Amino acid sequence: MQNMSKKHKFNSNYKYNPLDPRNWTLFCKVVVISSILLIIDWILGLNIQIESIELSFFAENFTDTDFFIKIFPLVALIIILVLIPFLNKDMDESPFFGAIIIKVILYLGSCQYTILGKIGEFILSLSCSILIVVVLVFIILIETEEPINKIQVLIFGLILLIVHLIINIFIFSWRFEETWGLIFILTILAGILLIQRNLSLIGGLLIFIITIIIDYIIAYDLNGLDAGLELLKFASLFIVISSVGSR
Repeated sequence: MQNMSKKHKFNSNYKYNPLDPRNWTLFCKVVVISSILLIIDWILGLNIQIESIELSFFAENFTDTDFFIKIFPLVALIIILVLIPFLNKDMDESPFFGAIIIKVILYLGSCQYTILGKIGEFILSLSCSILIVVVLVFIILIETEEPINKIQVLIFGLILLIVHLIINIFIFSWRFEETWGLIFILTILAGILLIQRNLSLIGGLLIFIITIIIDYIIAYDLNGLDAGLELLKFASLFIVISSVGSR
């Protein structure tokens, strides 16, 4: 009887082993398959003379070196693969942050050399976006406040925008575009403060309008490393919907 108990305990622990591919979540499997496609695409890119390449943020802005085209894309993909054990949890836990990290890594370092890479990048980026939006629905509309609450989501998105602005200043120095970026960031901060003071409808609308302006109207590259603006846009939209629905 004691041996059976030990055996059951071992099986129970093994069942939730995050390194066991048989127990990976759907999102985890999508990450693995997409990363493999991108690695194959990287190998093809090194061995085939290709003129049209979808460059990453670093590769596009550091054109004086081949490092960000030939080496760093593989480093970025290895980092994504290392995240896999941390993605094998419930949707309201670390996969939310993992999806954000993956989008940032793809934006900064992943280049696509063939149609295979473009498909892999599209699937991976879309899967991360879907997971982020679904979790935001639970956090804001269903009010689970897990893994973080709505204010923390907005602050996290704002931090990504600030980091992106700092990187832009480092690369391009201060331009007129950086002035716009600072104004956008201060406006979003004002919206967050309004939401904290229980003026959720006004604050949410303010942030949502600003994110739409940044994303679709002003031609300025400040998307929070392809994740911050997405967080702010959908979080503010759901805050507005929740505020209107509660009236």
